[in-house]
Amino acid sequence: MRKLHRLWRALENQQGLAAERLEWRRLVGDEWPIVEPLFRQSGALVGRVWCPSPGGPDCPRRVTRHDDGRIVAVCGDQPRNCDTLSLSLDDIAVLELDVHRLAAALAEPLGLSGAPRWVEEPDVLQLGMHEVAAGLGVPILLLWARTPHQADRAIAGLVHSVAGPFALTTPTDRFVGAQAREKIMLAGGVQVPLDDVVGVNDHNRLVGQRPPEAVFARVREAVAQPAAGSRPARAWVLPADARWEELTFDFVADEVINVRFRGDTRRFEPEHLGMKNQKNGRPTLQWTLLQQMAVGGGQVAWTDRAATDRIKKQKQALSDRLTAAFGIEKDPIGWNDSGAYVARFVLQASGLRS
Repeated sequence: MRKLHRLWRALENQQGLAAERLEWRRLVGDEWPIVEPLFRQSGALVGRVWCPSPGGPDCPRRVTRHDDGRIVAVCGDQPRNCDTLSLSLDDIAVLELDVHRLAAALAEPLGLSGAPRWVEEPDVLQLGMHEVAAGLGVPILLLWARTPHQADRAIAGLVHSVAGPFALTTPTDRFVGAQAREKIMLAGGVQVPLDDVVGVNDHNRLVGQRPPEAVFARVREAVAQPAAGSRPARAWVLPADARWEELTFDFVADEVINVRFRGDTRRFEPEHLGMKNQKNGRPTLQWTLLQQMAVGGGQVAWTDRAATDRIKKQKQALSDRLTAAFGIEKDPIGWNDSGAYVARFVLQASGLRS
């Protein structure tokens, strides 16, 4: 594994993340064959290309296209300060960094899921989410800054707008100083320079130099163990890839339900699932509905229109309680063609009276 020093520096230097192919190849050098798939054609062509010794009013070199197909870049200074270059159309074609391709390439090294989106275009891109557990994740942001001032301004906006733990990646460390890092930390975030954590393997694929769980350890812990009162406590913190279909709910008594997941079984009562009335201490209507579904083999059907309208509200409240308790975001209760609500998990009533 080796590092990609030149790519990350080039992305910090290039305004708009776009330049002609000739310029990108100059900036990234021998890393170009590795990173070329991250770029896309913009459809534009440049009229000038870089000079090694800029100085005159006609610098940099002007691109001239001849009728016979030749393309050259000529220094306009007198006397000329740079050699004339013979070019191709590919050399002067403008390439843009494709942020979707970059996010896809970073998905495995950073443990990302979801699609990228601009948070503050063109300065801050959310690459995706780093999942910690079912329904719990850390947003992974990428800051594009070309000066310390631009970085400070973007960070000042972020720390006031991002709620909860986050990770702010930057191509390198050079524009993020000690004060900016302290602001990020006080806001519950962590700053991660990509040139320190992402390298390339022998197959020219971006790979992590450390497991993403180690890179984001501090914010992962903050998400998994939030401050008291910041959100309802999970009944069971399940893995990020958990599905409702993997759970089995079994009522072993009127107010006791055993839940099995991947060989582990835990015992819950109404209060553990947010289904206990705080005024009278009795189970809520959501607990009663869950019991009815268990007795019905995991489903409940309603033929009366008024009853259907009433049950919709209770069904939604039950779905919300289960999602909050176990963190799996997909609705745990679906609707089938025969007019019944059906649990996506196995629902049993081994200890219930009919």
